[in-house]
Amino acid sequence: MSDAPEKQKFTAAKGLKNLPKMSSPGHRHKFEIHNEQFAKENQEFQTACQAAGVKPTARQASKFRNKKGRAFYA
Repeated sequence: MSDAPEKQKFTAAKGLKNLPKMSSPGHRHKFEIHNEQFAKENQEFQTACQAAGVKPTARQASKFRNKKGRAFYA
């Protein structure tokens, strides 16, 4: 027998709470609000989507905020 600690296996009963956190403390996100909320509230984005002929979705909001996509170039 070895003295090495036994590896912990993931099971549904233990849940995700026992897994290590993926981000470090103090991590700052690029944007303060989520893209879904941005898509609903930002008038500039909604106007750009209307001009480009696309729906103002969270995916389009992500592209718009990263200076890409049809809405950004409209």
